Amino acid sequence: MRSFLQRVCGIAILGSTLTLIGCSADPQAQAQPATIDDILPTPLPMPTAIPQAEPIIPPAPEQSIQLAEASTVFQTDFAQAIDPAKWQVIDTAEVLRAPSVWDIDDGRLVQGGDSDGIPSLYATALVTGESEWSDYEVSVAAYPTNNDEIGVVARSNDQGYYVFRVLPTTSERPAYILSRYSVADGTFEDLATSEGVGFEANQWYTLRMRVQGDIIQAFLDDQLVVETQDTVLTNGQAGVYGYAQGGLQFDNFVIQMTAPMGLTETPSAIPNVKRSL
Repeated sequence: MRSFLQRVCGIAILGSTLTLIGCSADPQAQAQPATIDDILPTPLPMPTAIPQAEPIIPPAPEQSIQLAEASTVFQTDFAQAIDPAKWQVIDTAEVLRAPSVWDIDDGRLVQGGDSDGIPSLYATALVTGESEWSDYEVSVAAYPTNNDEIGVVARSNDQGYYVFRVLPTTSERPAYILSRYSVADGTFEDLATSEGVGFEANQWYTLRMRVQGDIIQAFLDDQLVVETQDTVLTNGQAGVYGYAQGGLQFDNFVIQMTAPMGLTETPSAIPNVKRSL
């Protein structure tokens, strides 16, 4: 009778070597050793990831001159580094290890998150100018990519500041808000709101706020969208605003003085505006 191994095909593992035992009519046939690489299929090459190109941000819109050019008291396109002696960070979080990050990158002012460069859900502002400034316009181009709010600040002083806040299209709140921030208790009081479409990511927007006497007016892309009256803050610096989340850039920042006006003027009527009493 032929040997059992002559009639049965199988494998045997001898030590660390995998050995194939095949069927053969030749009783003298010897098992042929093989390695794992000899019997496993050759793996297919891993797919090569396609590198993703960095999104190209278009140039910021130039600021239209609303007043006489001679009235311009401050203007920058952020081509140079920020002078810490001329700019001040105002964070609304109660306890911070250091101020949130604001920096210049490729000729634009960039909000870079909290002090560690990590996205955080508190408001932050960067202001400049003279504390005695009273009646003026401040305008800036804003480009949000991943931030909950964009804004522009006026009359920032030891008490607080006024801010024109624009919310994204996905927000359930009114899109345009004029608020007064209080340093004393770290809160925002909404002075007036207006319905609108809000902002989309990856687009430039021109924000402008005018403070003249007790009248505060806010413009988006040169359209008046919300206004109110308030007498709490009468003077202070101007600047930009957003959340300390990163994902927000600014360019073409301009401050222009306006002629003083009395406190009896009445804001023009804008549909869908709600004012606090």
